[in-house]
Amino acid sequence: MRINDLCEAIETTKWDIALEALLNETFSKNHRIDLEILSQLSKQFSIRFEDLVVTLFELTFCEQWQYMDINGTPQMLKHQDLDKLYLKSRIYLASASHLTGYWQPLADKR
Repeated sequence: MRINDLCEAIETTKWDIALEALLNETFSKNHRIDLEILSQLSKQFSIRFEDLVVTLFELTFCEQWQYMDINGTPQMLKHQDLDKLYLKSRIYLASASHLTGYWQPLADKR
């Protein structure tokens, strides 16, 4: 087997698995992940806020997690929704402030 064949055979995730582990651990303690919690994690662990947001969006796109509105109703997030969060090539808490709901893992994926 050639090295290129081996590299193609290895499946890669579309998100940061270390951040996914942190989000799963945080969810197990808080039972939800919202912007306030993301902001706290960002400061506590010196992680860029946007990296956490992008990871959650990617997990949502891949049907590992879901975004719920403030009433607990699942909401479909699209790539365009993520794109709209960028302000000067970055995602800031202020540019995401309209996301008043929360994320949670899909029950059958945990």
